[in-house]
Amino acid sequence: VRETRHLWVGNLPEHVREEKIVEHFKRYGRVESVKVLRKRGSEGGVAAFVDFVDIKSAQKAHNAVNKMGDRDLRTDY
Repeated sequence: VRETRHLWVGNLPEHVREEKIVEHFKRYGRVESVKVLRKRGSEGGVAAFVDFVDIKSAQKAHNAVNKMGDRDLRTDY
């Protein structure tokens, strides 16, 4: 998998807001943008694209153990 500065994040809490995602991931580097993806008409299924300003920050976030509340987050490029 080719590493990029764009990170997919899955298993997010159902009602998560973009601001909460930025707050969580800024520990790894500057976050340029967040786009939350929600499946219509079903519970769960919340994911997001987190765009960092550089690849190194995305790598740090991808290699870290990330939890939000009681959920273990999944990441991929």
